[in-house]
Amino acid sequence: MSKCLYHAWTREEEKKLLQLAESNGHKWKELQRNYFPYLSSYSIKNKYRQIKSLQSCPSIQSQNSSSRLKQELNLTAESTYETAEPISENISGVQSQCQQQSDQLTVQLQIIAEQLRIIQLL
Repeated sequence: MSKCLYHAWTREEEKKLLQLAESNGHKWKELQRNYFPYLSSYSIKNKYRQIKSLQSCPSIQSQNSSSRLKQELNLTAESTYETAEPISENISGVQSQCQQQSDQLTVQLQIIAEQLRIIQLL
């Protein structure tokens, strides 16, 4: 079977990938062969890394972080109220870290662009 060039991952597939990688390890070829035969092992590995990256930097997720947490954990209204303040503080801290990383990358890109400009002048 040929591997598809593009695959729109479903929520269920993402959860399955995370569970399988945690329980079976990062054996991408084995996961591909046994669970995702329509994808390449490279695609599976990249998707796993993308998910983990998004989990560590929730400010770049497409959904609102607090509503996504509520959906994933199936929190009731009472428990959401009790945990809202600590979650909000945590999200603010993570967003701050992401912004710092973004600023550092911007500076690095500016340096690289300047170096390329100098090289082109030579």
